[in-house]
Amino acid sequence: MELNNVFEKGCLCNVTTRIWGNRHKIPKEYLDIGHAKKELLRGTHSLVDPESAEISALNTFRSRVVSFLEARSLPFPIRGVRFIPKQLLEEVDNGLREFDSELWRKVGELEDGIGYLIEQAKADLGDLFNPMNYPSNIRRKFGFEWNFYNINVSDAKASILSPEMYHREVQKLQNKIGEFERNIVFMLRMKFRELLDHMVDKLSGIEKKRFNSSLVEKPTEFLNSFRKLNIVGDSDLEAHIKQAELIVQGVDPQELRNDCSFRNGVADQLKVVESKLDEMIVDQVRFVDVDWDEDE
Repeated sequence: MELNNVFEKGCLCNVTTRIWGNRHKIPKEYLDIGHAKKELLRGTHSLVDPESAEISALNTFRSRVVSFLEARSLPFPIRGVRFIPKQLLEEVDNGLREFDSELWRKVGELEDGIGYLIEQAKADLGDLFNPMNYPSNIRRKFGFEWNFYNINVSDAKASILSPEMYHREVQKLQNKIGEFERNIVFMLRMKFRELLDHMVDKLSGIEKKRFNSSLVEKPTEFLNSFRKLNIVGDSDLEAHIKQAELIVQGVDPQELRNDCSFRNGVADQLKVVESKLDEMIVDQVRFVDVDWDEDE
């Protein structure tokens, strides 16, 4: 896929989140553990109660933002950067705006309660309490911002780089695009593989199990999401998703609960799809270099 073809289908996005750590290093004089050298010991303590309503509400914020983005974007081979398909740009931007409002609302609640929390910490921490460890302005310890980057590399004459530098950097970006495309295919196939594995596990066995409509709706939900994220046109995976969708289409969760033979029959059909998908993944995995570490 050409560079500009990729960036006609979406753009890059970087999200930065800052959350107060609520931690402080324990002074070495308090680290007395047997005969261990204090120089080798490290420890921290919470500044205020981490289970308080104000802190608990903020502790999950970053992970929720990450989950939101992962469901609506693709990992790009530049650390901390995601690729947002153009069909999802407005949804992502609106969602991030909501997260922004939510963060500052919760920070406001922490501002209102921080005085009480510090007084409580003074009693709980004893000699470890030091008023100098607390920020004078708690609001400055938080931040949330995002940027969209629309890349266009078609006009070499407009570049401030020399022709040699320009073509070298374009080639580097082209290599990243190739890596990006391979990783998209691999990631989406692995995600669907995990979904199938979960469904087969739930359906297999002789014991009576609980099911609800969400189990049989999962392939359709995945297909709808896949079509927005499938910017490389992986028709093989789409065919397997449709096959799984047909297998569970119209299946009554009540029948799955009550009829062990029927339930295992559905599981066996899904296992066939799973087996074919495994072959696709094995064929591709030697061409893929995926960095699974995500920025926070």
